[in-house]
Amino acid sequence: MRSDPAVKKFVESFNGSFSKMNQSDDHFWIYNQLGDHIAYAVVEHDKVKSVNVKGLRIEAQRLLKLFNKRFNPLVIWELGDGLAYIKAQSISGSISMDAESMEYVVTIDPRKNPVKFIS
Repeated sequence: MRSDPAVKKFVESFNGSFSKMNQSDDHFWIYNQLGDHIAYAVVEHDKVKSVNVKGLRIEAQRLLKLFNKRFNPLVIWELGDGLAYIKAQSISGSISMDAESMEYVVTIDPRKNPVKFIS
């Protein structure tokens, strides 16, 4: 699955590890270097480069599913040149209907949210 390299890069930034919730999903348990469970994460994909990011998007239903896990929910975006991530509790954004997918999406402005980047 294409989410695995993004999560691997994320946990390598702090010598952690990860495991998938199930093989057909892109939801992950995140562990610290001692093997303690520290977060639950979902991975989104966007080809934009981090310097050009004006809005990070996630489907509202995926965000709600993430919040339902209630254990340090985290959103990771795989970008064209690295990763962006944010704790879900810190997200402030706008919700709108995506005309292409007909799904509600939340758009997060990284200039107004505590989004962190890993190159």
